[in-house]
Amino acid sequence: MCGRYNLHQTDQLIDRYNTVNQISIFPDYNRSPGTINPVIISKYNENWILGFEWGIQKQNQLIANKRIESINKELGSFNRCLVPINGYYEWKSHPSGKIPFYIFPKTENLISLAGIYYKNSESNVSKFLIVTKPADKSLEKIHSRMPMMISQNEENNWLNENNNTDFNFYNVKLGIIPVSQKVNNPQYSDPSCIKKTDEYQIFFN
Repeated sequence: MCGRYNLHQTDQLIDRYNTVNQISIFPDYNRSPGTINPVIISKYNENWILGFEWGIQKQNQLIANKRIESINKELGSFNRCLVPINGYYEWKSHPSGKIPFYIFPKTENLISLAGIYYKNSESNVSKFLIVTKPADKSLEKIHSRMPMMISQNEENNWLNENNNTDFNFYNVKLGIIPVSQKVNNPQYSDPSCIKKTDEYQIFFN
């Protein structure tokens, strides 16, 4: 699952994804569903960076993710995108309450999540979902699902091979740290969101 993420190195996106355009993007350490966020799409065989709304309203519930296992059933009804992030948050259930963890790539500043988006002809605001897969062993104790990460070598394939969902999962080395309960509030966004905290028991080194 992925219900909140951090993207603050927004000044690197154009060079990192070799986009042909640019848009105004503000750093945000606590991006949440229902907000407009940058995604990368392929158009005319070029990479474009656009602002799409994260999440789709369905039966009075805001859906933020889509399982990779179910995508084959909908081929042709959506388009593909990349969701650039610095890291994401996940919550572990505990008798004392849910404990937030920050999960991030150890060897990369920016990493791409697999995303899909739907065009909205009425509002002209496209909406995207983050694709998830079964969690790696290092994350299973926190949650059974995790966002599907795309290696830089596979990014163009994800964007352009619309009939292929048979991708090798990217086994990036991830750092996992407990962070402050302040991230529970999506209005709270500053560098302290991704700082390790000693507020409660640490489950992972």
